[in-house]
Amino acid sequence: MKLESPKPETKAPNTVNRLKNMADRLIGYESKEQKHAPNETKNVIPINPNKLIEPANKEYRDDNGKLFRKGNELIPNNKYVENGYSYRTDSEGRVKSAEGQLQLSKEPRKQISDSMETIGKGDQKEGDQKGHLIGDRFGGGNGLENIVAMDGRVNQSDYKRIENTCAEALESGHEVYLKVVPKYDKSSNRPTSFRITYTIDGEKTVTTIKNGASK
Repeated sequence: MKLESPKPETKAPNTVNRLKNMADRLIGYESKEQKHAPNETKNVIPINPNKLIEPANKEYRDDNGKLFRKGNELIPNNKYVENGYSYRTDSEGRVKSAEGQLQLSKEPRKQISDSMETIGKGDQKEGDQKGHLIGDRFGGGNGLENIVAMDGRVNQSDYKRIENTCAEALESGHEVYLKVVPKYDKSSNRPTSFRITYTIDGEKTVTTIKNGASK
């Protein structure tokens, strides 16, 4: 009787080799898929975190933890402090005063977070800009709490000249206190004018700027 020679033993692949083989197969599979759909990734739109939709009931709190805004509405008949400046709202949730001891901000200019529709609520006019009541160069907020629909020419001329005067005084070592009182027509969310009082080392200057209609 002829005996058969024993077959050589085959070693089972170890865990590392099995994982490597699986990875190679997956890579080969993905390569085939990419050949069939080479333009698939071109249609992917990257997410812009600055345009993510926020909850309609999102709550905003001031420097002291007090609620001053919910969603796109300021709390009516309220007082709040934002970035060291004091604000008041009227019965319709519009800013009726903004004031404080001015300081030059060392922070870079920030993008205004709210849209014109959120700020003007449909009452804004063509040519309006998002105008700061307390300028951002002084650390004024960049949201609904400190922004109104302002005629672009006013924002870039009369209002800006007052900001420049205050900034130059601060740079020269003077103390400057600013108070802005927006005036509204009936239930409109767009101010008709701004009564501005700035005090430099105790010397008070009061002026009224009309929020001129854009053409």
